[in-house]
Amino acid sequence: MNLIGTLGALLICFVWLTFLRRLDVFEKERWRYTLMATGLGAFSTILLLMAISFPPISHIKQNGEPLHDLLYYIFRVGLLEELAKFLPLLIMVHYTKEVNEPYDFLKYAMCSALGFATVENIMYFNELGAPIIDKRAYISVVGHLSFTCCAAYGYIRQHYLKRGIFIVNFLLFGGLSVLLHGFFDFSLTTNWMWLFFRIGFLVLAYFLVILLRNLITLGLNFSPWFTDEKAIQVQKAFSGLTLGLIAVFIFATLGVYFESGFDHAKGFVESSLLLSGTLIFFLPKKFSGLILKYQKRVNLFQGKH
Repeated sequence: MNLIGTLGALLICFVWLTFLRRLDVFEKERWRYTLMATGLGAFSTILLLMAISFPPISHIKQNGEPLHDLLYYIFRVGLLEELAKFLPLLIMVHYTKEVNEPYDFLKYAMCSALGFATVENIMYFNELGAPIIDKRAYISVVGHLSFTCCAAYGYIRQHYLKRGIFIVNFLLFGGLSVLLHGFFDFSLTTNWMWLFFRIGFLVLAYFLVILLRNLITLGLNFSPWFTDEKAIQVQKAFSGLTLGLIAVFIFATLGVYFESGFDHAKGFVESSLLLSGTLIFFLPKKFSGLILKYQKRVNLFQGKH
């Protein structure tokens, strides 16, 4: 096992978990429940990896044909991974008393997604090394959080917004999370119409950040414990996220240095600084655009509040 990669994956997980807990300003639960949901997410990932290693699932692979590969990423990747990440949320809802405000549905869904992403990151970092540590912290993790939150919104829509029925909400928003996940992975990996899908990936990534911000805003706005005094405290979370993402970039640079030497570390900084620097400040900036107001409904796809 690659020690640098494992530590990098744990650092990414800690940065995002701390951010999610700082957002929980109205009725914060103890760390043990955060860690429980994250651990369940990691465990579900291991079970999924075991399941897909057996036929017939193990025989389903990409073959380079665009339609086949798109369906592969939607059903073989998106569907199975979102089910694995959603299961820990169901456990938290039905076997604990801690999910008692809308944001809790989102928080524990995201904790599960972080557990999943951490196991996945350890595997990628062990194979590809430190140069991809920071990129996955800014891009892949945000994708996982967004997809799973989209499915969790079905709960919020029924229990707190009193709209729709469970099965419709579950299928509609669970299905949307699967489709978003599948297209996200497909557009990132396909060589078919390369430029078109890279542009599509950038648009989708921006859309996912907006979606995640608006879901979090909605979840906090409908907290039964909402107060304007506590709502102000949410701004503290964003500076912490910026510092955390900077720490991830520094760790990735040091990881490249210890793996490959000074010249490679210097090259890594020169080639990554523009993209990583932009994302380090873009993500907290976009998230900080959330405006909390008691029971204010938010358009999930609205760019500005």
